[in-house]
Amino acid sequence: RENISVEENVGGADHAGGEGRVGIVGAGAAIGADGVRGEVVVGVVVGGEFNNVGNNIALWDGAQWVQNYFGDGMNGPVNALTLYNGNIVAGGYFSSPANNIASWSNGAWSGLAQGINDFGIKENGIKSMLQINADQLVVGGLFKEAVNENDVTVPGTQHIAIWNGIEWSSLSTGVNTGEEGINDIVMCNDNLYVAGDFSEIGGQMISGIAQWDALEGSWISTSRGPTAVQALACVSINSETCDLIAAGDGFLDQQVCLTAVNEIEKQNLKISPSPNNGEFTIELSEAAKQGLSIQIMSLTGHVLFERKVEI
Repeated sequence: RENISVEENVGGADHAGGEGRVGIVGAGAAIGADGVRGEVVVGVVVGGEFNNVGNNIALWDGAQWVQNYFGDGMNGPVNALTLYNGNIVAGGYFSSPANNIASWSNGAWSGLAQGINDFGIKENGIKSMLQINADQLVVGGLFKEAVNENDVTVPGTQHIAIWNGIEWSSLSTGVNTGEEGINDIVMCNDNLYVAGDFSEIGGQMISGIAQWDALEGSWISTSRGPTAVQALACVSINSETCDLIAAGDGFLDQQVCLTAVNEIEKQNLKISPSPNNGEFTIELSEAAKQGLSIQIMSLTGHVLFERKVEI
């Protein structure tokens, strides 16, 4: 479900190993340590549902699969892999070695506090994870809640939660409908986006894709519409703009990235506020006014407003 190219300077003399430098190519996770001290291990880590070369997680070293590289592995499917501060984090639907999420370090698995409680459905669990800065790991999927030490459940962490290295906390009030969830998490133009099958997140009626406004501590709509979104990708064009690509069941479309400051600037055009409730201001530079026509369309393609700009 996830594959990760990694390299590591191994710091231990046996399979337990030690600390090392980790580099990543592509979607990422780190690996443990193996082999002779100082050896550089290069390989691909894969997660899924299998038991032939490891229990649901395995390492390809470039020549062969390393049998049981990750010890006993997981007792259920691994749906997501990522790096968090240089260590592999695996997420999915499993109860061992931890509660649906575990970190691999120094040749052993450990839990993130008391992990993530699920709904008891194998197809659910953690679906996507992403480290967004030095300390924060965002985790999304179809799950009940995050759990800190001493069995303290964290309110507002249904389907999405954030880990700071010590404890779990919420992003607003999470996804507010039990049967829906998060399928993908990306950073695009320094903004956090989540995609999934949801109609309400953080108490806001938002469907498909939502952007996190860190300044306000709330979610912003991208006007994606009601279609469930399975995956997102960010393609940078230049320092000012980027394209956010969304894919789902039967569609592939492209959206202009939003920002968290309630303004969209595109060449000589400025629209504010954004998002808005249907009332907004369009500002044009003198260069943009030359022979310009304004057309506003709905998501279904209907022309709502059209006017030629007169100088």
